[in-house]
Amino acid sequence: MHRPSALGNGLKRLVSAPRGCRGLATVTETDVESARRYCLKQLQTSDYDAHLIRRFMPPPVQDTYAALRALNLELVRLPEMVSNPTIGAMRVKFWHDAIDRTFAGQPPREPICILLHKALRELEQRTGGVSTSTKSIKFWTPSRSQALLLPLDVMAEEGVKEEEVFRQGPGAPGLQDAIFKVATRANDHLITAREMLKRLKAGQDPGHEFEHQGEGEHHYVDEESDVARDVRRGFGVLLEAVPAAQWLLSLEKANFDPFASHVPPTSHLPASHVGAVATMLYELIAIVRPGNLTEVKEIAQTVGSLVLRNGGVIRGLANWGVFSLPKPVSIHQMKHTHGHYFVMRYDSSAAVHHDVRSTLRLEPRMIRAAHVKLGDGKLETVSRFGPPRWRTQGSEA
Repeated sequence: MHRPSALGNGLKRLVSAPRGCRGLATVTETDVESARRYCLKQLQTSDYDAHLIRRFMPPPVQDTYAALRALNLELVRLPEMVSNPTIGAMRVKFWHDAIDRTFAGQPPREPICILLHKALRELEQRTGGVSTSTKSIKFWTPSRSQALLLPLDVMAEEGVKEEEVFRQGPGAPGLQDAIFKVATRANDHLITAREMLKRLKAGQDPGHEFEHQGEGEHHYVDEESDVARDVRRGFGVLLEAVPAAQWLLSLEKANFDPFASHVPPTSHLPASHVGAVATMLYELIAIVRPGNLTEVKEIAQTVGSLVLRNGGVIRGLANWGVFSLPKPVSIHQMKHTHGHYFVMRYDSSAAVHHDVRSTLRLEPRMIRAAHVKLGDGKLETVSRFGPPRWRTQGSEA
């Protein structure tokens, strides 16, 4: 059966970079890695929703997503960073010129621009959609910023005046009606997206040509396509709808007053919501250097806390004791012939499992760790000390 591949071709548009943006010799791999670390740190500390969602993006667009969301953070923070409108305008001009230079293939020495240059793609940027405009209102309405991010047509229809919003805040005439109209429009987009996804799963045309009116170059490749594959590839993009929908719900509970104290500046996407999407039962076999058994328990508690904090479930913890090591595989391991070990089984997402591996890799007291997806047939070859004996009672259960 032939049908349009909406998600698949949509992602292809994100990953086809302009020729003019490639081959800049002054940007090294070290620069890119440093820029990536900077952007990821910004997301982790200031936009945790984006930090979680990025993990579900297709690998080719993860850097693009991180750079764009980090840029969004820089722009949203401007009212907090500057007190002088002139300085704020200069900062906006800086980013305007920096993005122009980045798209021209000459990025400035700025982490966001370097990462965007490295992963620059033909991208119709809608990061955050309509809900972001309502989300930013209470940050951009202080008198020093003099900017109101509402559609002009809606402001005209409801009689909203910028000066009155700056002076009166939530009491400005027509403001809440305008917010209601914009929020309704955002919710309509979410409903449309859900209906499109249902049509795709049913093997039908997504029915969204109205989104591409005036785009003469818009077309789909006529090819056999797998629905599950398309949805999986586009999952990270679709996941953006979750925090947007949660924030719109908070706004509705506040009677569409974005200044209300219980309306968060950003939505909060619980890690458990993300981790529950795709979980796997893992087994960790950890061997710790000989010494105090307390150290072994500390490492086990660190791993367990990491799993639980991110929505995972600990299924079992057992086999405290001393283990005679097999043939060492590194110089570090040659120093030890014995070590304490423990076995832990846990349910988690692949992203949390990756964090567990990284944590243990950086732990200096660790000698060796084996990570197994249960049911893949590898447990017997990796677990050389025999089958685990799970304890169901006592402090170690």
